[in-house]
Amino acid sequence: MKLFIGDTIKGIRVQRGLSIRDLATQADMSAASLSNIERNVNSPTLDSLSKICTALNIHMIDLLQQNSEENRLIVRKEERETLSIDGSSRITYELVTPPGKAFKALYITMAPHCDFGYTAKNFPSDEICYVISGSMEIIIGEQEYVLNEGDTIYIKANSDYRYRNMTDDPCKTLWSVQGVY
Repeated sequence: MKLFIGDTIKGIRVQRGLSIRDLATQADMSAASLSNIERNVNSPTLDSLSKICTALNIHMIDLLQQNSEENRLIVRKEERETLSIDGSSRITYELVTPPGKAFKALYITMAPHCDFGYTAKNFPSDEICYVISGSMEIIIGEQEYVLNEGDTIYIKANSDYRYRNMTDDPCKTLWSVQGVY
């Protein structure tokens, strides 16, 4: 199921009683840019999406589960909420766990030569990334790691990190987060 991220952002903003100008100011972006994102005219960049999520005090995972049924135990492949950044499908996120559960998992596919584009900062939960296929580089703080198929990395809460696929093949990963959301 394709997710229109602008609709979800607008829904959260309205639910919290924020004007477009309020959220744009908090996210350090123009109201016109935010309006275009909310109307699904433009897709947010990773940097913009990160700023919006920070301003709303949510994680990207929260954007994927806004329209989901909370009583579900099974998420079928064809029912997954998906999110593509920049409209280019160079990086795609799929929520593979039902919403409202203590653990959350994302299936992330990065196209060849795809850079995540921004540094995730101060996420309040530990995370685990498992590389299903391909290779990825992940930089945590100042330390760079190369992960190949079958490798796993544990990321402590509040770590600054970024990741990218610098190979000629797609990289498929599974991220697990013990939820605080």
